[in-house]
Amino acid sequence: MCFTVANKKEIRILQERYSNKKLDKVRLDKRLAANYISGFAYPIMAIIKSEQPDTISFANWGLVPGFIKNEEKAKDYASYTLNAKAETIFEKISFKNVIQSKRCLIPITGFFEWRDLNKTKYPYFIHLRDDEIFSLGGVYDEWVNEATGEISTTFSIITTEANPLMEKIHNIKKRMPLIFTRHEEEHWIESSLQKNNIDAMMKPLDESLMVAHTIKKINTKTIDVFSDEILKEVEYPELALLD
Repeated sequence: MCFTVANKKEIRILQERYSNKKLDKVRLDKRLAANYISGFAYPIMAIIKSEQPDTISFANWGLVPGFIKNEEKAKDYASYTLNAKAETIFEKISFKNVIQSKRCLIPITGFFEWRDLNKTKYPYFIHLRDDEIFSLGGVYDEWVNEATGEISTTFSIITTEANPLMEKIHNIKKRMPLIFTRHEEEHWIESSLQKNNIDAMMKPLDESLMVAHTIKKINTKTIDVFSDEILKEVEYPELALLD
């Protein structure tokens, strides 16, 4: 699954990449442009919503449906909805009411996944070969905190079955995030899409468009999320024997 991503780009550069879309009013935090963003530890990210396709908005990673009644349950629920499976998204109670009308793009510069070998996990950084910034596909919703009246936008990243590259890396669950090419991304947030169109778009990206390399094992307790060392390639001889 996709629980950690990178987005080492300032908001200004994101705006340029997405045709100078305007910014939603929000308190900007420098961690929006970090090399390591975790859905569990620090979930705020930029998204482009189907309801506001000309705007870069901000949302909390982990979709909370409107029927959740209190903040404690909302936080717990969000930890289980960082991802939404493409194969069941039209059926699951959390997502079936939003996949038709509340789809979003999540701009990132790459994502992380771990490969299992002999009970050891090896981290990889994965990105696109020719695009420095690219879009993941997701869904979003608004949740109202009944105690405070505050409205929060929340989202989930959609996952698909793995392509051959990701099947090798994510070799236990064999999943990958839904990734769009540039000519596909704006189509994803068109309000007129029907179920068959949406289904057709939720497919693994061609592996030839992707690049992956192993990196240093990550200590989440001491990691500097801004350090470029996170993304530096590190070779593991035991993996080289397999590839």
